[in-house]
Amino acid sequence: ALYLFPTKALSQDQLRSIQKLCSSLMDQNDGIGVAVNTYDGDTDQSQRRRIREESDIIITNPDMLHVSLLPQHKTWAEFFSC
Repeated sequence: ALYLFPTKALSQDQLRSIQKLCSSLMDQNDGIGVAVNTYDGDTDQSQRRRIREESDIIITNPDMLHVSLLPQHKTWAEFFSC
């Protein structure tokens, strides 16, 4: 899933809430977890591929959608096919 939030502050706030929810669900589902990460301008270049390949939920903003995701849509095909 791709979640878009208009600001980094809101993204970080929602990240904490989503991680808390996923942690609670993991406790109820035999330890099956959900990988949640942010992908924004502060995300280290070396971590972007890992986040794209390993995340179940990515939190980003409209700027990154425009600058990174859409121009590189072929590298995101696997993430969106799940």
